[in-house]
Amino acid sequence: FIDGALTECGVAQIVYATVAAYHRDAFPGERPARIRDLFDVHRFPGTRALQRGPEANLEWALRSYGVPRQELYQLLSTERGLRLAFERLDRIREARIKGYEGDACGECGNFTLVRNGTCLKCVTCGATSGCS
Repeated sequence: FIDGALTECGVAQIVYATVAAYHRDAFPGERPARIRDLFDVHRFPGTRALQRGPEANLEWALRSYGVPRQELYQLLSTERGLRLAFERLDRIREARIKGYEGDACGECGNFTLVRNGTCLKCVTCGATSGCS
């Protein structure tokens, strides 16, 4: 049994993990190493894929602000904590709803990239990336 799984009232039977992954070829230099890097769209531009449910997403969003693990759920139990987490997630979501790719421009930081084939162009500043 897993430590703590066997109790007087029952046995815990479900154990799961949420994993963050990326394609190594997308980051030939510096690579993401922490959950906060998932939300750092300036250093690590590219598309993000998150779960539909709040599991892990809210925690990851707060971790991206540097909130220590032991303080996550105390902060999430407050309106401020939920607001901070959703603000972080909303930046990516809002860009997708508006028809943008959901990534930040590497030049100006705005979430206004549109795709044209393999090329991404920033509507705000005109910068391009991924063009061949």
